[in-house]
Amino acid sequence: MKKLFLISLLVFSFTSCTIFRTISFNADHSGSIENKIDMTAMVAMLNENGGGAGGMGSFSDMEALNKSKIQLEGLAGITNVKVSYDTTGVMYTSYDFNSTEALVNAMSAGGSANSMMMGMGAGSGDGTEPKPKMTYKGKKFFFEEIDKKTLKKMQSDKMKKDLGEMEMILASSTINTTITFPTAVKKVSYKNASITNDKTINYVMPIKDFISKDYKPLIVNLK
Repeated sequence: MKKLFLISLLVFSFTSCTIFRTISFNADHSGSIENKIDMTAMVAMLNENGGGAGGMGSFSDMEALNKSKIQLEGLAGITNVKVSYDTTGVMYTSYDFNSTEALVNAMSAGGSANSMMMGMGAGSGDGTEPKPKMTYKGKKFFFEEIDKKTLKKMQSDKMKKDLGEMEMILASSTINTTITFPTAVKKVSYKNASITNDKTINYVMPIKDFISKDYKPLIVNLK
């Protein structure tokens, strides 16, 4: 956990970033996910200061992403893993999953936009990474990004102070999520979520809202 916090603080010390993720479910709850982190502003700033893409360290030589790829390929129910890093500052990973359980395990191991950003690719493997909770039963979908135990730790005085110093950056760094279901959507718990083509929801949330004590999980009611 300490490593996770230190690395996420390092990322945000540079500049804000935009995260895009797309999850598509089939009728049997299998599906695919794509994660993209746009850090072009950070790379541009490094270039301006003479650091160049090489200043990204393990990003430029794909070390972190390759480690993440190996971890994901070793998980049950995960196939077709792809990773890439564009030297302009775009990090990408995608894979197929055969169940929501497999998807959650992959997210915990470094296969989500959140963990890619906070853990620089692969998880540490020591079980300290935030583990999301996802249930998809009948006509109800539940998605909790960060478990309550981790969220509680992030409310410590030290973390509040560290995060408070980066409030503007955290507020301008966002996660854009798109989820497509095999059946029509009836209701979404997030007020800012939109529904397109009856089956696809989209919502944008500042990073600071994910780590806030007021964070609420996503609940989707299907028709």
